[in-house]
Amino acid sequence: MRRSIVVVLSLVLASVGVGCYKFIGFPNYGRPIIIAVVIHKGKGTCTTHTSPQWQPVRRGDKIIWDPALADPCPPPNDVKIQFKDSGVVRFTDSSEVKASSGQKEGEVVGACGRYKYSVLLNGKVVEDPEIEIWP
Repeated sequence: MRRSIVVVLSLVLASVGVGCYKFIGFPNYGRPIIIAVVIHKGKGTCTTHTSPQWQPVRRGDKIIWDPALADPCPPPNDVKIQFKDSGVVRFTDSSEVKASSGQKEGEVVGACGRYKYSVLLNGKVVEDPEIEIWP
């Protein structure tokens, strides 16, 4: 009887774990992770909101930061993604992109851990979201 309870509990915990794994939003292998950087008017100035603020990733995953204008902000609207440690994400080219000109791509190459990065709008840090590299 005791053994069957342990088996049932372990199956329940395993199924909950699989559900959480899917819930946190890992994409299938080979699919890029898209992070939206929305430029909008704040209190008198333009600012950004990055969604999601925390993104789990795996080494080798491709991340695409996609800036978009929500409100008309005076140009230039140059968005730059900047990590303290340059060994976390390898960008395909420079880490700066104009909001009207497309996306910024990078590949996760860092070690497991949680890393903050800065989103700069026209050279000024406006927020510090995070990625967490999982094994």
